[in-house]
Amino acid sequence: MRAFKNLKYQQLKTLIDVINSTEESRVEVIKRRYRNLSDNYIGASRFLKELKILTERKDRLVVKTAFRFSMKGLFEDEALKALILNELLTTRNKLTNDVWSYLNNFTVIRNAFKYKPLTSARIKESSLRNFLMDLGLIDYNRSTGTYKIREEHYSTFEVFLQNNKLAPQELSVILKWKEELGRAAEIVVLDFEKKRLAGYPELVKKVRYTAEDDTKAGYDILSWEISGENEKSLERYIEVKAVSKFNYRFYWSRNEMNMAKKYREQYHLYLLPVVGKKNFDIKSLEIIPNPKDFVFDNTELWYKEVESYSFSKVVNQ
Repeated sequence: MRAFKNLKYQQLKTLIDVINSTEESRVEVIKRRYRNLSDNYIGASRFLKELKILTERKDRLVVKTAFRFSMKGLFEDEALKALILNELLTTRNKLTNDVWSYLNNFTVIRNAFKYKPLTSARIKESSLRNFLMDLGLIDYNRSTGTYKIREEHYSTFEVFLQNNKLAPQELSVILKWKEELGRAAEIVVLDFEKKRLAGYPELVKKVRYTAEDDTKAGYDILSWEISGENEKSLERYIEVKAVSKFNYRFYWSRNEMNMAKKYREQYHLYLLPVVGKKNFDIKSLEIIPNPKDFVFDNTELWYKEVESYSFSKVVNQ
């Protein structure tokens, strides 16, 4: 765990910010500017290179595309931490082996992922543990001596779990969290729709939270929109997805896709980014009408993969 000794999130952020804000990307220039702002250049640069976030080409430093943006302020800090955690938990090499080994200690206790180490283990794991706490992945309860995975990072932690043996109780916690997060997102969008239609109070009264009564409808909310010069009211069928702000990844069921094909322009995907524990960035809400054409059939902007198949035995007549 030597790679994590004296390593801090702020060092990584400083190095990434220096590279993003400097036109001259030569190693010596970056190194000089970094050392005017922070310490442990060798540790920070080595860590980012191991995760392939940072590469050195012909004496020049380049950061991975996803990390090429300015990060100033609290929200951007949280975004960068989440990006680093995602790389840390999805990359397998000598550096991350220690991380994976440490996280394997967390088990389900009272519907949460917790770990209570012995004193000897706590001392041995201190540098790695403190770094993960710095990134916001885990919290510490002094009264119980227990560490816990923070709920807002369950989606990232789930990726780690899927690369290991996933116990039934672990799956249960993840599924419960997803259900609660999805419901919270639907409530936010329901309120958003009522505000959007505020100029049409008769339509506000007709907005329905469909998923609350019918989970097989293929959409979550029945809302309305105004069309044409005659202001004709048309149904808007809304499927809400709580997504990561970094890749907007979501799962789309066959039933939901069938409804999208059926209602075409009247069917909308509402992709609502999660920014914390059941908190959402409503300003970054992405509304996609006719997602059959603009998502499912749009291979230039969206990557899709099949994660399960349905099989039926052929019965000879």
